[in-house]
Amino acid sequence: MKKLNIALIGFGTAGRGFYEAWQQLGTTRFNIHGVAVKDGEKERYGLHLNATTDVLGLINDPTVDVVVEATGNVKEAKLWYDATIKNRQVFVTANKQLVSQLNAFGNQNLLYEASCGGALPIVRLLETCFPHGVSSIRGVLNGSTNYILTRIFVDGFTFNDGLLIAKEAGFVEADERLDLDGGDPATKLRILCRHAFGLRLHADDVSVFPLIGFNDVDVKFIRRNNLVVRYIATATVEDGKITARVAPELVAAEHPFAKVLNEENAVSITDRGGESYFFKAKGAGKQPTGTALFNDLEAWSQGFRYKKRKLAKAKSTPEIEEVIVRTGNDFRSELTDAETIESWVESGQRFYRLRCCLNELARIPNVRSGEASVFVVGKDLTQKTFKPEYHRLEC
Repeated sequence: MKKLNIALIGFGTAGRGFYEAWQQLGTTRFNIHGVAVKDGEKERYGLHLNATTDVLGLINDPTVDVVVEATGNVKEAKLWYDATIKNRQVFVTANKQLVSQLNAFGNQNLLYEASCGGALPIVRLLETCFPHGVSSIRGVLNGSTNYILTRIFVDGFTFNDGLLIAKEAGFVEADERLDLDGGDPATKLRILCRHAFGLRLHADDVSVFPLIGFNDVDVKFIRRNNLVVRYIATATVEDGKITARVAPELVAAEHPFAKVLNEENAVSITDRGGESYFFKAKGAGKQPTGTALFNDLEAWSQGFRYKKRKLAKAKSTPEIEEVIVRTGNDFRSELTDAETIESWVESGQRFYRLRCCLNELARIPNVRSGEASVFVVGKDLTQKTFKPEYHRLEC
């Protein structure tokens, strides 16, 4: 049987991970024909093939069957993808920004499991395991922020120290806002909604609450109440309308999401019959991403393709949820319809427990900028009495 020839684009974290997975699992069935890199002079330890900077030249080689893109470059990756369509090649990518921008869906030459859940094959699960449909999907989809939260709520560090440790471990970008602003899990959620619901979501359809305002006052309050925080992306469809959000969520210590640790990702799926399923695996780093890229290659070689379908435009509906907001200012006048359940002051900061519209709350300037922090109260906690440290305020 003829080996499939692969063009590997990029030899950073993801590219090296794919290369190592190929060395371990696939040398008898797949051949890496060439590797394209940005800097041809840079020495790359462990790479036993010649590298080229001529990406399109490598892709247009008529002997190449599969292009594995592992750069994160969106603009150029679109050009490379277009070239594979012309050449009738397969395109395997971890590039979530590229995938989220593509209009085509179910293209027979495109696989992108690595863009959504690391080693967790969530796209393939949604494609193959829920023939009667899905009503909701909830997930920890960013391993970097989960690593920070683990350092805080398992090891007892402050938020700033947890962030520093995550940076030193290589899990956080030099500009930490790229990991903490919620854009990463929101993009992944939009991709998953294509497969879960057959819906196309725009960025404005997802209410996003960043972790950038999360501070030590919040940590003390959450620990005192024997809770943990997980950064959870949620999408639910009911009566043809979807609600979607990314938010720090308060969960009980025994909750399955509380046991998702370090750089793990996890997803909970509820089918239309009401049955729920929970999956988790490592979601960040060289090995999970590289393995996911290789598994897509393996799946394609065995005949797996995404289902062809026409995506419907999402009809979003306002989501009313219970939240706790910590802020230095009283923002409630900026909400048109909010119920204040209680409020109090700790360390000079005001805490509000509210029921309000999440997409309206997400648009408030001091929430978007990180001057305030928002925590969604999990469904299992809505009857809980929270313990403030200092006196309550009249509502």
